[in-house]
Amino acid sequence: GHCRQRWHSYATLAAPAAVPPTLDRAACLAAAAALLRQIDADGDGGADVREIEAHLSSPDGATAWARWFVDEDYFSRLTPSGGHTPSADERVAMEVELLRGRAADTLVYHDVDGDGRVSAGELGEAALQWHAVEHR
Repeated sequence: GHCRQRWHSYATLAAPAAVPPTLDRAACLAAAAALLRQIDADGDGGADVREIEAHLSSPDGATAWARWFVDEDYFSRLTPSGGHTPSADERVAMEVELLRGRAADTLVYHDVDGDGRVSAGELGEAALQWHAVEHR
């Protein structure tokens, strides 16, 4: 369901079903390393919340999925202004807030040592765990 799709995208930083699970450890770790290189804008070997947010909001379309959950169904359940459909301005503000929250949650998901950045090891271990569970 919806929660499983959300976990997928936290773990893979990709659209639901975009990454087929594999038990090939080398392929999994290579894909995680390539993903980190893509996210790591400053080249320090890790990703902080700003880099994750930039990746998720990339205008090139490759990560347009980051807003896949912000659809009419989502907004119909969210009523920030006393129960009415959000205005265009409210919707934009909510999308920005959701994107920032998603970036922060993604960081926390991967940042095992709590240093405020995702290392290659942390991303690789999370990828291995996700692939093992999803392969079942």
